[in-house]
Amino acid sequence: MKLRVGDTGTGIPPEIAERVFEPFFTTKPKGKGTGLGLATVYGIITQTGGTAEIQSSPGAGTAFSAYLPATGKELSAKFCERYPGVRVLYMSGYAQPVLASQGTLDPGVILVEKPFSEDVLLDRVRAALDGP
Repeated sequence: MKLRVGDTGTGIPPEIAERVFEPFFTTKPKGKGTGLGLATVYGIITQTGGTAEIQSSPGAGTAFSAYLPATGKELSAKFCERYPGVRVLYMSGYAQPVLASQGTLDPGVILVEKPFSEDVLLDRVRAALDGP
């Protein structure tokens, strides 16, 4: 599964882009950033068996891509084990009764079924955040 987040901003120079996943690397002034944000994201991605990369062109923006294991239950279990209390929202093209009957979806998890509207997505995100 690929998750990509990008912008159309000023981009990142190559000499900086190659270092963005390094712990404690920051371009912010002293006391304004720890340099742990992207290093933490990179660690989470790689610990779940995935990879991460950055594509950037000065003047054309930046995109961060996370390639995660394709299997939305094993990844969730590993992530929840490492970060207890984290909220998880599942998304699938299959209906909830089908997933539940196949044992793919545990009882009580929050699912948004594709296709969905913005209102449905926001409702499901709120349900996940407010969950037990």
